Amino acid sequence: MPHYRQGISDLAEILLLKGIQKAVICPGSRNAPLIKALARSIRIECLSVVDERVAGYFAMGISIGTGKPVAVVCSSGTAVLNLSPAVAEAYYQHVPLLLITADRPPEIIDQSDNQTIRQQNIYGRHVKSDYQLPVETLNEQDLWYSNRMVADAVNISLAGLPGPVHINVPLREPLYTELPEPSKSVRIIEHIVPDSSTGELPASLIESWKSLKKKMIICGMGGYDKELDQNLKVLSEDNSVVVLAENLANMQQDTFITAVERLFFALGTTEDTSFVPGLVVVIRPVTVSKMIKQFLRKVKPAQIWLVQKEYSATDTYMGLSSVIQAEPSHFLKLFHRYMPKNRDSSFQKDILRMNSVLEFEQEDYLQSIPWCDLKAFQCIMRRIPRNCDLHLGNSSPVRYAQLFTVKQGVYCYSNRGTSGIDGCISTAAGICYGRDSLSLLILGDLSFFYDSNALGIKNMPENLRIIVINNRGGDIFRILDTGDGTVGIEEYLETPLDFSIRQHVLASGLSYLMADSEHSLNKALDQLFQSSDRAVVLEVDTLSSPNAQTLKGLYKLFKNIQYE
Repeated sequence: MPHYRQGISDLAEILLLKGIQKAVICPGSRNAPLIKALARSIRIECLSVVDERVAGYFAMGISIGTGKPVAVVCSSGTAVLNLSPAVAEAYYQHVPLLLITADRPPEIIDQSDNQTIRQQNIYGRHVKSDYQLPVETLNEQDLWYSNRMVADAVNISLAGLPGPVHINVPLREPLYTELPEPSKSVRIIEHIVPDSSTGELPASLIESWKSLKKKMIICGMGGYDKELDQNLKVLSEDNSVVVLAENLANMQQDTFITAVERLFFALGTTEDTSFVPGLVVVIRPVTVSKMIKQFLRKVKPAQIWLVQKEYSATDTYMGLSSVIQAEPSHFLKLFHRYMPKNRDSSFQKDILRMNSVLEFEQEDYLQSIPWCDLKAFQCIMRRIPRNCDLHLGNSSPVRYAQLFTVKQGVYCYSNRGTSGIDGCISTAAGICYGRDSLSLLILGDLSFFYDSNALGIKNMPENLRIIVINNRGGDIFRILDTGDGTVGIEEYLETPLDFSIRQHVLASGLSYLMADSEHSLNKALDQLFQSSDRAVVLEVDTLSSPNAQTLKGLYKLFKNIQYE
């Protein structure tokens, strides 16, 4: 367990590693821990200035003169306000200042405590960004959060047009206790902008790519990008590279692994370290799979790169080492020249073998299971026509779909920006509107009723097909591993509705189909994908089926597979 002030010690170390060589310090009591952390770092020059107004301008002058960012540290209360004139000037002069202000803990703000004002976001729009560190760092996630924000603050101050950034640091008493030593391996986030004029990569990136023999490229949610797809395909010819792209990534190559949830579940249950990547390259960070997050947070790869056009320290896997501000396709293409024909790595072969075993075992398992949600998804995913857009509702549908590989030419969509169940029908209808190709939306009964007003859209596209998996109220809470935590509150988690899907559909003037078995589903799918002069809704009834038990049985199977 980290020390409750480990974040303060690490703050000074991160500033140093990020190139901060000078700190202007204003006297005070509340900022004593910050002063101690900076003063004991012999490589940071600490300069004492009594008046905060003077200190701010003095620090700005040093930054202008040296061309480097400078930290300013002050106590709480009006001391923070006294930096404001210099902050505004630095903002309009584009000078990178790190404004580190000590604060009272949040529970005593507005409680008539001495020297206490509202300091969070105090500089408003005169700073590029504003951060508030956790009061204490008593667990690893608090420390990760604190350190990530400090590194991000320095990066933001220098990204694009430079400018001041505010870090507010709430501190509880006692203030003069000894600080722990900085963490042995403080992880910082580098901000790298490749030279677009020459197309040259930093030597550190080239060396990492060439030396690390186990590399994963993870591609998250996004529209089809032909150039990115092709450049990833070239990299996948390297034995040390595995490309993983969920269905929602819309990458179309056979060499990519798309059913990633089962793979990462299996990786997370094996103790074989040969499957642990040394480098993870993230292209588009939004993924459905929780297993990816759990596995990578557990194994802590040596390096994680996030490649995107705009700077943002999105540290999904809690180990981000570099934000590479570049167009992903162009960036990846630069590595084609560093691909030896014969690389001494079995990483790709080992991962693909594991994935093949999982796929085979899943297919065998699916042949033996009774009628249920999983069986329904198997039938549906097999029958989706080529060149059909697939829209996936949140909660269980988008998760079930991750267990299957979609056909070439099928492009996937889902409201995964916030992952809510609202708006599924409306969004699918909007995407479908004006297109000639068929669109299929799969969603649950709760999502259907939540957005049922969309059935009344006057211009409802006639090429939209909707499948409602009706298990009466959301089996997602039976699928999730909640232990005994839901006992006594089931009626508030699951919300079975007594509304009729059929009546809703027919009242809206749409066509209606029904299936409640594998045989009737296959028959209904034949009708569903035929041409029609109106949108069609297919209700798939799985109410009395062992949905959660069957899915958990599949994951139990994955856990017990031997890969030798």
